[in-house]
Amino acid sequence: MQPHDFYGDTMRWFVGTVEDNLDPLKLGRVRVRIQGLHSESLSDIPLKDLPWAQVILPTTEGGISGIGKMPRLQPGALVVGFFTDGLNSQNPLVIGSIPTLESEMTKLNKPQGYDDAFFDNFGPDEYLGGEAKSLDIPGGSNPEKAYYYFLTQQFTSEQSAGIVGNLMVESTQSMDTSAVNKGDGKDGSDSIGIAQWNSGRADNLRKFAIDNGLVLSNLDTQLQFIMWELKNTHKYVHTQMLTTKTIKDAAWVWERKYEVPKLGSAPERYRLAKEVYATYNKTEYTPAAGE
Repeated sequence: MQPHDFYGDTMRWFVGTVEDNLDPLKLGRVRVRIQGLHSESLSDIPLKDLPWAQVILPTTEGGISGIGKMPRLQPGALVVGFFTDGLNSQNPLVIGSIPTLESEMTKLNKPQGYDDAFFDNFGPDEYLGGEAKSLDIPGGSNPEKAYYYFLTQQFTSEQSAGIVGNLMVESTQSMDTSAVNKGDGKDGSDSIGIAQWNSGRADNLRKFAIDNGLVLSNLDTQLQFIMWELKNTHKYVHTQMLTTKTIKDAAWVWERKYEVPKLGSAPERYRLAKEVYATYNKTEYTPAAGE
């Protein structure tokens, strides 16, 4: 609810970045990390502590009872607005977004991944090319190889463990590269591979393999495709992952921003991530304060 006693004499503007649009009230609200007010570190201010911001609709929409179109701001969007409670700065209202320049090889992806029907009408994402090669990854099992691969991609041990713990939930604890979940996609498409890609993202994986002369079911193909997404269609996930300090934060960001599964599997993803860390980092994980 918006306060009714604010007259506007102490107007306070803000610019910030959208980090979450999974509004539990389904009102099109977004969580915004506001420049100069919120730390960029998830360890300092986790996503769950960011306030929900309402988003202004044009007067051509009904504005009541869910009538008309809903806002479609995506994570990573730069937005501008003001606080409806003035200097208290707890009730942000977004009035618009600020266009940002992407590279010519980049096209923004549907940020909510596989299970968010909110983005079903956006159409498939376009694969615009990318280079890859066969890799000689150290390790025995697929989880071990994946852990060491992500370390080579400038992720920390905690971040790498958070990613692999998620992948072990997606495609069994062996990280089966041939895993198929029939009809799992919102459009009825099959979910495939270690990250259970479907719909346009599964099509992109197939094109990526063909474009680079790689075998679709090979682990190195799918690991490199993950990095292709992080550097192209999912750059906002990459940015947020690199700010995480703990296994819990890393596992949470990967789950909510890259995988976006149905709710309920977070504890298992965190448990497996800690096991990955302890096994391959050869060090028992000591949780941070509050973790």
